Amino acid sequence: MARLKGLFLRGKKYWFRFSHSGQQHRINLETEDEGEALEKALEYRANPELMPTDTVRGEIRAYAREKLRMGNFSQRSHDETIRVLNGFLDYSQILHVKSITHGEIQRWYEWLKSEREVMRNGGCMVQVPGVTEESAQTYVARLGGFFAYLIETNKVRQNPVDSVKMAKLVPQARRKFCKYEERDRLISACDRADLKFVLYAGFHAGLRKGEIIEAGADWFDLDQDLIHVPVNDFWHPKDHQFRDIPLTKEFKKFLLGDKQFKKALSAGRGYLLHPETKKGKYRYRWDFRRPFETLTTSQGMEWMTAHIMRKTFGSLLVSAGVGLYKVATWLGDDIGTTQRNYAYLLPKDDEIELAFSERGKKRKKAPDQSVVFGSQKSSRRR
Repeated sequence: MARLKGLFLRGKKYWFRFSHSGQQHRINLETEDEGEALEKALEYRANPELMPTDTVRGEIRAYAREKLRMGNFSQRSHDETIRVLNGFLDYSQILHVKSITHGEIQRWYEWLKSEREVMRNGGCMVQVPGVTEESAQTYVARLGGFFAYLIETNKVRQNPVDSVKMAKLVPQARRKFCKYEERDRLISACDRADLKFVLYAGFHAGLRKGEIIEAGADWFDLDQDLIHVPVNDFWHPKDHQFRDIPLTKEFKKFLLGDKQFKKALSAGRGYLLHPETKKGKYRYRWDFRRPFETLTTSQGMEWMTAHIMRKTFGSLLVSAGVGLYKVATWLGDDIGTTQRNYAYLLPKDDEIELAFSERGKKRKKAPDQSVVFGSQKSSRRR
């Protein structure tokens, strides 16, 4: 029997791959018989309108919407889940939930960690690094949560993620935040204006990665020395309110000392970082990941991330005696979240030194308890 172009075996089932209206489609023919598969493939090629509709994306949207309604997801978790699961569909080209196998998920998991070529805005192909082992397993876990929902709603019987083999995740000992001298050394070693803005925005203002990239000239009030962070679709503070952060003298001096930033701030509009780069299909309009990693590695600080810069901002403030309420307000989180995730104290604390100093030992003497008891005893005799 002549093999039809685009007909192939995946596992034990036949699939058909062909192009229609400028898009490539992969269809699970749901059969192990080559003759039956050939007949179905020819029918789909002759009548593309008979192709199964894209139902998986609809199920993903329904899942994320239900979790958001039940309070299990924040708006950000909702958006991130849809992004990750749609990313799996873009990779696998699968249209039906019942066609998703643990083998396909296994291949996706390995692909996530591998370096690969992608097309950036402008049509140029560039190599991008894969995600970390921890991130890859997080993505697979999101897919597992989606299948757990499908099982609950009687859409499928088994969770294919359960059969995926993943590497043993060894927790890496990573610093929660850096010290003053490490922060300042990293800023001093940076010779790129755009990357130095990233460092100041993270270390001196506690901005999230998305906020740093999306920061506009209208956020910065140089007269009042404030940074006004709005609420938009990219991030969602706990109280869904914009927040104001004090603009440090050092950050302000840097901004006014750079011609490009000073010009943008004078105009009062536009992105501060790479305004020429427009938002595409990727999560970030522009990503500073590669130059950031190059800088931190050169300084022996491979453990540094954008999130650790934010933790450093909160932790150094708390260590300096700034109240949790203020720090939480500047970070855009509630006090409990700030204390739990951002308010780590420096190991050295003056109050500990005071407790063990000579001054701390000179405490006021406690009342002589024998006198007290004696007076009570004598009073009872009276």
